[in-house]
Amino acid sequence: MSLPLTAEQRTWAERQAQQNGVLFFVEFVEPLLSPPKEPDPEESPGLWEIKAEPNPCVRLFGLGPEEVTCRHCKHLIRNEAWSKTYLKCFYRGVTNGAATDHRAGWKACKKFEVAHA
Repeated sequence: MSLPLTAEQRTWAERQAQQNGVLFFVEFVEPLLSPPKEPDPEESPGLWEIKAEPNPCVRLFGLGPEEVTCRHCKHLIRNEAWSKTYLKCFYRGVTNGAATDHRAGWKACKKFEVAHA
């Protein structure tokens, strides 16, 4: 935290602001916002599971059925290109980049539906 400016420092800063065409001068002494409070695991235990989950769909939609992975979901898309198979989720969008690659072993989200063979 910085200390308030002295009268001499403030005068110099205001003069510099006027010379550089600044319309106003603001001096911050206290932080405007307090840092966000970390959630307590006792208050919301499910939130900790979702924050630690690597599956972006779980973070968006919530956890799906227990002991089920994306491997058996009908929304898992298999793109074959350059003799490789890239897994994508319909709800994350299908791009040609690695940012939307999906893993079959991730825990399923609430949008999970059983794939019919």
